Amino acid sequence: MKRLWLTMRWQINSLGGLRLIVISHPHFFTTWSDWATSFNVPVFLAKADAEWVNRSAEGSQIGWVRDRHTTLLPGITAIIAGGHFPGSMYIYVYVDKYSPHLCLNISTHWP
Repeated sequence: MKRLWLTMRWQINSLGGLRLIVISHPHFFTTWSDWATSFNVPVFLAKADAEWVNRSAEGSQIGWVRDRHTTLLPGITAIIAGGHFPGSMYIYVYVDKYSPHLCLNISTHWP
């Protein structure tokens, strides 16, 4: 498993790395500090779901999303839509007026 993790981290970094991580809802909160420290980036979580954060790590940082629409980087907006948890989030990505827009979420429920 460690080899798989190291390979994945190397591939992500070789493609330019990460600038931030957004975790959609508390089912994924158990590993937030591992991701933050591995890639040395902040992890954004909805403040409405703060009660579910149960661990931290030295050097890892949480960015709290409090507003329904929060611009994280130019063209990247976190949207708190609620749902499975009060703070369940989506990411809206705007590239330009000629490109398709993306709205991303990882769901734990299938239709």
